[in-house]
Amino acid sequence: MRRLLVHSVLVGLLGTSTAIAGDDKTSPAKTAPLGQEKAAGNKSTPTTKGPTDSAKEEIVRVIAGIQFRMMAVSDEDPANDRSLVYSLNGIVGFPIKGLTAGVSTGFSEKFVAEEGDSAFRLSDSSLSVGFVHHHLAKKELSVAHRVTAWLPTSRQSLRRELRLAPTARSRVSYRILGALSAYYQLQGQYRWYRYAEVPNRLAMNTQWVLGNRLGLNYTALKHKTFGRVNLGTG
Repeated sequence: MRRLLVHSVLVGLLGTSTAIAGDDKTSPAKTAPLGQEKAAGNKSTPTTKGPTDSAKEEIVRVIAGIQFRMMAVSDEDPANDRSLVYSLNGIVGFPIKGLTAGVSTGFSEKFVAEEGDSAFRLSDSSLSVGFVHHHLAKKELSVAHRVTAWLPTSRQSLRRELRLAPTARSRVSYRILGALSAYYQLQGQYRWYRYAEVPNRLAMNTQWVLGNRLGLNYTALKHKTFGRVNLGTG
């Protein structure tokens, strides 16, 4: 008998993201508008962009995150369906504006664990490439696309002999007011297993997965050096 699971409600805290660049002043987020680059005591010497400045625009970001997950419909013992998911992501920017590559890993912690078993589980890891269109429609709208290859590092994926799970995702974000924004995300995934059936079980592995998400995001803290802290629900 199959059990239908309702998509979990995510309430997350995205940790700080730190930007590291060869010259912080040439970072795209901190480049002053044309005509405002001059120092107060040197107005006769404008700052010009040389041919090698594009290489300095490369940026590395490290993002730590935590999510609380629970079922939208709970049973008599809701603690069985609650967990915390910890993640660590690294993103590398390229001279092409909006183009990034990333790597991620993490683990989860269940509120209730079986006797003799650990509540912590290693998650799947991933490699990805993405592109973002920033500041469309009067700087209120942004569109992001990302292609990800998930690698089987979790216990469940190794048990089912997953080889690879390529994923394509598109996300539209709109800034509603100040630091508050809304987003809609559409995602498709193909799970490449070694066998079509689950080992030692009378069930089939799921190959195609389609999903979407609608949510809100709020930037609670923003720092020039240490990045920002986001609060979100979806």
